[in-house]
Amino acid sequence: MKVFLVCLVLGISTIFAKPPFASKISINGVNLNASSGHDVIDGNCTNTTDADLVFKDYIHLHRVPFFTRSGKSEWHGDQKIYCVQALNQKSDETGGTANITEGGVGHNYVTIEMNSYVSHGIEFYIYVWAK
Repeated sequence: MKVFLVCLVLGISTIFAKPPFASKISINGVNLNASSGHDVIDGNCTNTTDADLVFKDYIHLHRVPFFTRSGKSEWHGDQKIYCVQALNQKSDETGGTANITEGGVGHNYVTIEMNSYVSHGIEFYIYVWAK
């Protein structure tokens, strides 16, 4: 019985533990030039214009207990990307991570993959600016 309780406590603490890669460098809660993490903000995103916004996407997957959820967003075009943002709508503890896996700033394509933490969903707004 003691072994069962120890295993149960260790299992629960593992499920709800914050992964070590979840920490990030931020100013006012926003990553600066990060191609992976809770929020992804990569490139020169200080002077974006509505005319240069070439892609918007909304990824929302509900939680499934004891499982992780994953999603992908892709854009291919003729313009050169100068800013990519994947803005997590959930907290650091429940929101999961995003990662630019292909292309991105300086390319004419980008692939962003998002992964939830165990037993949580994902919710991201994706923006791509290019000219």
